[in-house]
Amino acid sequence: MTYAEKEQALQDTITKMKKILTVNKTDLSANIRKKTSAEDSRVSAVVMGYTLGVAFLCCSLGSIILFDLPRLHEGFRTLIHNLTER
Repeated sequence: MTYAEKEQALQDTITKMKKILTVNKTDLSANIRKKTSAEDSRVSAVVMGYTLGVAFLCCSLGSIILFDLPRLHEGFRTLIHNLTER
């Protein structure tokens, strides 16, 4: 075997080894742990989560209702006016 043939055989072996040893980075546990959140079963954490969730929902719905109050008031005034007029 000549030097070039030995070098080519070595390169082929290295290529095969790299192919066998290559790991898909998305399958690594470190990558999976990075994407998922840890569960926290402490009572204080659960209470804070529910409290903040309910507060956020109440503020969102409350602001929608608050912005519609003038229109609702006008609608009720019109309804009462129409009912008492008959």
